[in-house]
Amino acid sequence: TQVLQVLPDLEIINKNGDKVSLSDLAGKTIAIYFSAHWCGPCKAFTPKLIQTYQSLQQKGKNFELIFVSSDKNQAEFDNYYQSMPWLAIPFGKKSLRSKLGQLFGVRGIPSLILFDSDGSLLSPNGREVI
Repeated sequence: TQVLQVLPDLEIINKNGDKVSLSDLAGKTIAIYFSAHWCGPCKAFTPKLIQTYQSLQQKGKNFELIFVSSDKNQAEFDNYYQSMPWLAIPFGKKSLRSKLGQLFGVRGIPSLILFDSDGSLLSPNGREVI
Protein backbone atom coordinates (compact mmCIF):
# COMPACT_ATOMS: atom_id res chain seq x y z
CA THR A 1 0.00 0.00 0.00
CA GLN A 2 1.40 3.36 -0.95
CA VAL A 3 0.45 5.82 1.74
CA LEU A 4 0.31 8.92 -0.45
CA GLN A 5 -1.89 7.25 -3.07
CA VAL A 6 -4.27 5.75 -0.52
CA LEU A 7 -4.75 9.05 1.27
CA PRO A 8 -5.05 11.78 -1.35
CA ASP A 9 -7.21 13.84 1.05
CA LEU A 10 -4.66 13.70 3.85
CA GLU A 11 -4.50 17.05 5.62
CA ILE A 12 -1.28 17.75 7.47
CA ILE A 13 -0.11 20.77 9.46
CA ASN A 14 3.31 21.93 10.59
CA LYS A 15 4.21 23.40 13.99
CA ASN A 16 2.91 26.83 12.90
CA GLY A 17 -0.49 25.37 11.96
CA ASP A 18 0.20 25.86 8.24
CA LYS A 19 -0.98 23.17 5.83
CA VAL A 20 1.69 20.94 4.33
CA SER A 21 1.18 19.52 0.86
CA LEU A 22 1.44 15.79 0.25
CA SER A 23 3.78 16.60 -2.62
CA ASP A 24 6.20 18.02 -0.01
CA LEU A 25 6.51 14.51 1.43
CA ALA A 26 7.11 12.70 -1.88
CA GLY A 27 10.35 10.76 -1.82
CA LYS A 28 10.67 10.88 1.98
CA THR A 29 10.61 8.02 4.42
CA ILE A 30 7.47 8.68 6.47
CA ALA A 31 6.47 7.60 9.95
CA ILE A 32 2.91 7.94 11.21
CA TYR A 33 2.79 8.16 15.01
CA PHE A 34 -0.44 7.34 16.85
CA SER A 35 -0.25 8.64 20.42
CA ALA A 36 -1.98 10.65 23.18
CA HIS A 37 -0.90 12.70 26.17
CA TRP A 38 -2.90 10.56 28.63
CA CYS A 39 -1.12 7.34 27.58
CA GLY A 40 1.72 6.35 29.95
CA PRO A 41 3.63 4.24 27.40
CA CYS A 42 3.27 7.11 24.88
CA LYS A 43 4.78 9.57 27.36
CA ALA A 44 7.73 7.20 27.79
CA PHE A 45 8.20 6.58 24.04
CA THR A 46 7.71 10.12 22.68
CA PRO A 47 11.03 11.52 24.08
CA LYS A 48 12.93 8.62 22.46
CA LEU A 49 11.14 9.28 19.20
CA ILE A 50 11.96 13.00 19.42
CA GLN A 51 15.66 12.16 19.86
CA THR A 52 15.59 9.80 16.86
CA TYR A 53 13.72 12.34 14.73
CA GLN A 54 16.12 15.16 15.60
CA SER A 55 19.12 12.94 14.94
CA LEU A 56 17.79 11.97 11.51
CA GLN A 57 17.06 15.62 10.69
CA GLN A 58 20.56 16.71 11.78
CA LYS A 59 22.08 14.00 9.58
CA GLY A 60 20.09 15.32 6.62
CA LYS A 61 18.01 12.17 6.23
CA ASN A 62 14.96 12.47 3.99
CA PHE A 63 12.52 11.59 6.79
CA GLU A 64 9.30 13.04 8.11
CA LEU A 65 6.93 12.07 10.91
CA ILE A 66 3.19 12.74 11.19
CA PHE A 67 1.46 12.73 14.58
CA VAL A 68 -2.07 11.30 14.78
CA SER A 69 -3.60 12.22 18.13
CA SER A 70 -5.92 10.14 20.28
CA ASP A 71 -6.30 13.01 22.73
CA LYS A 72 -9.77 13.81 24.02
CA ASN A 73 -9.88 17.52 23.17
CA GLN A 74 -8.05 20.32 21.39
CA ALA A 75 -6.36 21.59 24.59
CA GLU A 76 -4.87 18.15 25.31
CA PHE A 77 -3.69 17.90 21.70
CA ASP A 78 -2.14 21.38 21.81
CA ASN A 79 -0.37 20.69 25.10
CA TYR A 80 1.09 17.37 23.90
CA TYR A 81 1.93 18.49 20.36
CA GLN A 82 3.89 21.54 21.58
CA SER A 83 6.70 19.18 22.70
CA MET A 84 6.91 17.51 19.27
CA PRO A 85 9.10 18.78 16.40
CA TRP A 86 7.19 17.12 13.53
CA LEU A 87 4.00 17.40 11.49
CA ALA A 88 0.48 16.44 12.60
CA ILE A 89 -3.02 15.68 11.43
CA PRO A 90 -5.16 18.57 12.73
CA PHE A 91 -7.08 17.58 15.88
CA GLY A 92 -10.35 18.74 14.31
CA LYS A 93 -10.03 16.09 11.57
CA LYS A 94 -11.47 13.31 13.75
CA SER A 95 -12.82 11.22 10.85
CA LEU A 96 -9.44 11.36 9.10
CA ARG A 97 -7.61 10.38 12.30
CA SER A 98 -10.03 7.47 12.74
CA LYS A 99 -9.68 6.43 9.09
CA LEU A 100 -5.88 6.32 9.43
CA GLY A 101 -6.09 4.12 12.51
CA GLN A 102 -8.45 1.69 10.75
CA LEU A 103 -6.46 1.68 7.52
CA PHE A 104 -3.23 0.73 9.29
CA GLY A 105 -4.81 -1.65 11.81
CA VAL A 106 -3.86 0.36 14.88
CA ARG A 107 -5.16 -1.54 17.91
CA GLY A 108 -3.41 0.45 20.64
CA ILE A 109 -1.07 3.33 21.29
CA PRO A 110 1.69 4.24 21.01
CA SER A 111 1.89 2.91 17.47
CA LEU A 112 4.41 3.88 14.79
CA ILE A 113 3.89 2.90 11.15
CA LEU A 114 6.89 3.32 8.81
CA PHE A 115 6.77 3.86 5.04
CA ASP A 116 9.68 3.77 2.60
CA SER A 117 10.50 6.73 0.35
CA ASP A 118 8.40 5.18 -2.43
CA GLY A 119 5.38 5.12 -0.08
CA SER A 120 5.36 1.36 0.48
CA LEU A 121 4.95 -0.08 3.98
CA LEU A 122 8.28 -0.69 5.72
CA SER A 123 7.00 -1.73 9.14
CA PRO A 124 3.61 -1.78 10.87
CA ASN A 125 5.50 -1.82 14.22
CA GLY A 126 8.09 0.93 13.93
CA ARG A 127 8.49 1.14 17.72
CA GLU A 128 10.72 -1.93 17.48
CA VAL A 129 13.01 -0.07 15.07
CA ILE A 130 13.46 3.02 17.29
